[in-house]
Amino acid sequence: MLPHAIALFFVSALGSLLLFLTFWSILFTKRYPERWFNWFVEQMRWDTRITTYLLFMSTDYPPLQERRYTKRCAVLVVAAALHGERDQIGPHF
Repeated sequence: MLPHAIALFFVSALGSLLLFLTFWSILFTKRYPERWFNWFVEQMRWDTRITTYLLFMSTDYPPLQERRYTKRCAVLVVAAALHGERDQIGPHF
């Protein structure tokens, strides 16, 4: 678990910086950059796999690579908004 914890710590630290930049990007452009969205989705998926293993909800050791998960690993599915919907973030008057 230690390799996951160390790597996830640095990924989460980078994610915090990216979250700050995302806030300003959405505020000024009213758009959520797609690559940043995908970054957060992958980070949440990785965190979900680690958490389910630590809480004994899964017996398989979580893989470091997303594409190598087994049927017994936890999988987080995130439905992205349609292209037109995600571009229109925020209140509209």
